[in-house]
Amino acid sequence: LTQAINASKAVPRHNHESGHVGAIVTAEQYEIYSPGNPWIDPIHPGMSPTFPNNFPNEVEKAAAKSEYDWRLTEWSNHDVYKKRMRQCLDAAVPDEYKFTEDPIGGPSFGNISNRDIIARLIGTYGRLTPKEIEENEKELLTPLKPEETVATLIRRYKKVKMSASWNGAHRIANR
Repeated sequence: LTQAINASKAVPRHNHESGHVGAIVTAEQYEIYSPGNPWIDPIHPGMSPTFPNNFPNEVEKAAAKSEYDWRLTEWSNHDVYKKRMRQCLDAAVPDEYKFTEDPIGGPSFGNISNRDIIARLIGTYGRLTPKEIEENEKELLTPLKPEETVATLIRRYKKVKMSASWNGAHRIANR
């Protein structure tokens, strides 16, 4: 999961400093990475820019073209990202953990989104042990050292909260 999140952060997204993390986590989990900036999967902007009126001036045309270009780039990055993430999941997850049988190629994830694949794998196989829950709780309750920055504390908190929320340990995630 950590590798998937780090790979997702590396794919740029307009106005989302956390890259494409929202493509693999739930809306609640994404709020940890990008507070107040909800994730919406990019959609294809169409075949050409949409102009604000029937007779746009050059400034309006340029603005519409610029917005169209970045939306197309967003969609293209997201499409490539989804395909690569699926390839990585297919390669990383042994066949016995895949959900459906592809008539041509054997076990597969079928037509399930990457977000749903990860959530289902974690929900089925990825439960935290009592020791891991205790370690997360200890990490969460560890006071900030004078030499650490507030950013360190926030990163630590986000990591613990993500781990807890993925695994149903709501007494930790909701503190």
